Amino acid sequence: MAPPPSPPIPASPGAQFAQQFLSTALSQRGPSALPYAEDVKWLIRNHLVALADAFPSLHPKSALFTHNDGRAATLLQAEGTVPIVYSGVVYNIPAVIWLPEPYPRSPPLVFLSPTRDMVIKPHHPHVDRSGLVHVPYLRSWVFPSSNLVDLVRSLSHLFGLDPPLYTRQSPSSHSNPSPSPNPNPNPNASPSPSASSRIYPSSSPYGSGGRFPHSPAPSRPPAEDPAEVFRRNAISKIVDRAHADMAGMRRTREAEMEGLFSTQAELRRRAGELSRGLGRWGRRRRGWSSSCSWC
Repeated sequence: MAPPPSPPIPASPGAQFAQQFLSTALSQRGPSALPYAEDVKWLIRNHLVALADAFPSLHPKSALFTHNDGRAATLLQAEGTVPIVYSGVVYNIPAVIWLPEPYPRSPPLVFLSPTRDMVIKPHHPHVDRSGLVHVPYLRSWVFPSSNLVDLVRSLSHLFGLDPPLYTRQSPSSHSNPSPSPNPNPNPNASPSPSASSRIYPSSSPYGSGGRFPHSPAPSRPPAEDPAEVFRRNAISKIVDRAHADMAGMRRTREAEMEGLFSTQAELRRRAGELSRGLGRWGRRRRGWSSSCSWC
């Protein structure tokens, strides 16, 4: 079987570093080997290199991940920030994308990693209290077409419509709170609890276009515009439906391809049997011809 073609050399320095790091990390053998299937390591490498090329703020690394059942494993992750545009201002959402053992046949795990002065918006449609992210792209993940670049693009779009993080309200700012177009109704809520599987950035590159939106004081929470709420919900439903339709089409095409591959394998098997049968018949005919020549 021919080796997979080499991907194009990445343009950004971050992607070049990612390529070098992943080539080393995924080639380890023995006890230090990463727990991924050999036949998908090349695809994992390409996914992370493409992500670092498209989003230089996300960097691949390996770290210890603790599963809910207590098992610990060294896994690959992409750590950094997801850029969003909210009200015409660019913000960066700190996040960690973990690649579990079955990846890429199973979707990655995405966690927000808020800093100490950030709080997760309660009842956010795509982020729970622990920071775990649930978006349509993850729910409709299909191997091998789904990838990390499209995932982060989906996160950037959805979080730009409804940011999941806010700057924690400081006591001194209660007398003159900063306006927020989409306030947090519970500014005293604590950030999601840390876990051994959560890695928090040491720096704070989150306000490239200005400070992160503040959560206002609880005394005067302005009501959201019903038209804006309806628009966000409609967009979310359209995105959900589009992803579901795409996933269904992918599954149909993959089932058709599997059927064609099975038919091809069966035809090859029958061709082999026919070739062997013709060979046996030819040898017998030559034997009969030799016997008749002595008659």
